[in-house]
Amino acid sequence: MEALALALSNDNQEETWHNFDNKEFCEKLSLHGFLNLLQISGLTNNPDVILLSEYIHNANSILEIGGGYGRVINACQQMGFDKKLTTIEYAHTYASFLKNHIKSCHIIEGDFLEHSFGEEFDLILMMWTLIAMFCPNEQKICLKKCSKLLKAGGYCVIDLLISNGSKEAKVSKPKEYHITDQEIGAERHGYIPSAFEVVKAAAMAGLAVRQVREYIAGTANRCLVILAKS
Repeated sequence: MEALALALSNDNQEETWHNFDNKEFCEKLSLHGFLNLLQISGLTNNPDVILLSEYIHNANSILEIGGGYGRVINACQQMGFDKKLTTIEYAHTYASFLKNHIKSCHIIEGDFLEHSFGEEFDLILMMWTLIAMFCPNEQKICLKKCSKLLKAGGYCVIDLLISNGSKEAKVSKPKEYHITDQEIGAERHGYIPSAFEVVKAAAMAGLAVRQVREYIAGTANRCLVILAKS
């Protein structure tokens, strides 16, 4: 955690929580609870992954940040991706689940911000608004790390909730939340950045916007911000 603490101290914005504060919630969240959240989000049929089909098929290596129970991994494999697939998951409960249920995928149990991968990737996926699990300072660090992990010509995809349409996505206010789940007895913290914040942080990390793809999942407007290594 020393490198993370140092990186955070270099930013003037003071944070009251960090990604690792969400680990207890992720450990305690049951698979049933996970699937309920997915259904509420309207992502059961993987509309987000389908929108990225050409990026997936053109990649020789994919890294997914936050493997969960394997939704995105399974979707990629069902689409015919049979090359190098890697996921990192910091909750032991779900890292173990992945190791027991997912084949032909390199599964890493660890924190994305701390892990040293020792390789680069053609495509990095951060789906289901996973970026919101990181505080604002960490989000900037995430994008810088993604930039370093991308091969030349590679892409990084950030999935976001948006308010309404392209114009509003650029100016929509970010949303911070702190939720105590009484059923599982754990807190969940989050910061949903606006698309403008992501684009700005990405530019500082050496990533340029290739495309923004809007879609609707359930009743929510979402967008995939596709970033290219500049």
